Amino acid sequence: MDTYGIEDLIQELGGYGRYQIFMTVFIHAYKAVSVFSMYAMTFAGAVPLWHCSDTDNSSVNEFDNKENETIRLKSCFLNGTACSTYRFDNKVNTIVSEWKLVCDLKWAPATATTLQMTGVLIGNLAAGQIADSIGRKPTFYLGISCSVASNLLAFFSVNWEMFAAARFLIGIATGLALTVQYTFACEFMLSKWRAAVMNIPSWEIFAAVYAGIAYLIRDWRYLHLVTAIIGSLFLPTWKLIPESVRWYSARGRADDAISVVRSIAKMNRQSVPELSVIHRVCKHEGERDIGTRSQKQYTILELLRHRDLLIITLKLSVLWLNFGYSFYAITFGVNNFSGDLFLNIFLVTIVELPAQLISFILNMRFGRRKANAFCLVVSGSTALAVGIVQVIDTPLRAVLTNVCALISKIGASAMFVPMAALSMELYPTVVSLLLIMTLPETKNMALRDKMEDKFKTEMKDLKR
Repeated sequence: MDTYGIEDLIQELGGYGRYQIFMTVFIHAYKAVSVFSMYAMTFAGAVPLWHCSDTDNSSVNEFDNKENETIRLKSCFLNGTACSTYRFDNKVNTIVSEWKLVCDLKWAPATATTLQMTGVLIGNLAAGQIADSIGRKPTFYLGISCSVASNLLAFFSVNWEMFAAARFLIGIATGLALTVQYTFACEFMLSKWRAAVMNIPSWEIFAAVYAGIAYLIRDWRYLHLVTAIIGSLFLPTWKLIPESVRWYSARGRADDAISVVRSIAKMNRQSVPELSVIHRVCKHEGERDIGTRSQKQYTILELLRHRDLLIITLKLSVLWLNFGYSFYAITFGVNNFSGDLFLNIFLVTIVELPAQLISFILNMRFGRRKANAFCLVVSGSTALAVGIVQVIDTPLRAVLTNVCALISKIGASAMFVPMAALSMELYPTVVSLLLIMTLPETKNMALRDKMEDKFKTEMKDLKR
């Protein structure tokens, strides 16, 4: 039994039983809040049809009449004079139409989006440290609470500056939840189930649902209110969701870990397995008895102390930057597509469904590295094609731009799951083609419970 570990313990608890199914459903259900929060700017920042309305008393219904689309449309000048008032198509209400964010203020929506993504970055960086310090569960629910509060703040915004600040806070909340959610769920599961659980297309489904809700509501304020209401439904589940048994055992909190194990065994209708592994983990952490709490703390500085981990982190950072830029540049750039806004939002989200199927097949058949490499090639080449099309004089420019952008989105979307699996399996919580092929393979690899576990046999692959 010397090699008995957490993975063996989970196997004896039923592997993937009722408890793991419950955690899978819970984590993926919360994706609705994360998706609605992240995608809000695709509609809220959209620019409706507008024109300069100085000395103009025409009806807003003119936007339905193609004959009235003159040079005044989206022009900041009328008869050589800068406009002071603007008329917007009243079929939708975005922050652009509500606060007249055009001409001299046309940069404001992009600024709000930038602040949101800056918040996501901060939330991502903070989540690992917070989750290691106070646990996965408190960090996850902190993200939920902040998301509800910040979406309500956005709903009550009285100017675009207040809204931008709310988007920044929404980004932090989303970053907290997104970073810890997969680790939180997968720490209760065997390695062979992780890829399948992470490939459930909940993000893509909720993204398509968001497009439908945006089409029905057509008001940025109420979209934020809907997001806050959905998020608030998860707050009462605090007592139903336990802390990670891996986190408890790694922190030397054996009594708490044993309590969680017994709950899992009961829900999975399994007998309580041998629990000595938790005692051995605690002993390895320097505990002298089960009731003592571990004093060892890991910080982000561990990335600098361990050369191998630093190398992995730098490589993954470049790859995540590539993924984020490709994925969100297309998502938030949907307003630049030709055709109907709501249809484009739907298309740019629904293409993520086949992407997940492709990702699952590649991930299970070829492993994380090759799957990522293929996705990078597809996403990068079609993104390059979009740029080339812009300098070619062709009547099919609009169609080719949309098609190539959507294919690029498929490639970027398919990259997420193998990237997330690779990152999580290389180290627990703290977190281009040539770079991806230099990282070690992690398919069917057990999760590490301590920092020292990262630098054993698999590190030899990095030096090849």
